[in-house]
Amino acid sequence: MNILLVENDLYLSELLTEVLTECNFFVNTVSNGLTLLQLVEKHHYDLIILNIILPKLNGIDLCRQLRARGYRMPILFWSSQDFPEFKQAVLQAGANDYLPKPCKIYTLLKRINNLLNLDRRSIQPKVRRERERLEQKYLQLA
Repeated sequence: MNILLVENDLYLSELLTEVLTECNFFVNTVSNGLTLLQLVEKHHYDLIILNIILPKLNGIDLCRQLRARGYRMPILFWSSQDFPEFKQAVLQAGANDYLPKPCKIYTLLKRINNLLNLDRRSIQPKVRRERERLEQKYLQLA
């Protein structure tokens, strides 16, 4: 499964990329909205994890543009902006889900699995053990 992570915080981007890669996802990372628009034109992604506050183009406008262009893959907003009006705005823009930062790795992985319709019972035992190890290692992203 291919995930595009759009995060302007370098530390969080590297941490989440490591976690997702160890869970057998292929992850591309970008730090601004213009690069996201270029990549989705050239590559297929099964999921976009999108921050709201980004340089050059904010996440809400990006989500609207993607949906207007016919992009139908799931979009998960992951942001420190944990206010009801932000959640409402991202869902109205076409996002499939919203998760506030910081969050537990388990919660993030569960949301990703749900959006990708992955059946946790079919996950190989090795991957399951790796996720458990990572959940203990990274109890919260901060």
